[in-house]
Amino acid sequence: MTDKTFDKNTWRTPLYFFNWLDMRFHFLLDGCATAEDCVIENRLDFPVCHFIGKGSDIAEDFLQENLASRLCDECFRGASIFVNPPYSDVTPFIQQAKRLRDEGFTVVMLLNNDKSTQW
Repeated sequence: MTDKTFDKNTWRTPLYFFNWLDMRFHFLLDGCATAEDCVIENRLDFPVCHFIGKGSDIAEDFLQENLASRLCDECFRGASIFVNPPYSDVTPFIQQAKRLRDEGFTVVMLLNNDKSTQW
């Protein structure tokens, strides 16, 4: 037995699973990360972990209203974004993913298979 408990809001994507998805989608941004748990390695010519979250130079919050234009301003137009949202309330993240998709971005989300949810 382990002393650790499952926290559905901060659970980190297993690296083997992320790598499997990344082979298909070639992610440039981690949509729900911090500098400490970003799973995307440097893909551009400068050494930075590309993530959206607290401490990010790109955007502080995946849910911010002007995220699509902010990403375009930062030269991420049409980028593939990986999102493992907090499972306690995924609906706003799904809505933002749709808005980003409508703007030409590819958003791949890792969602909990919970049949009791309303979404």
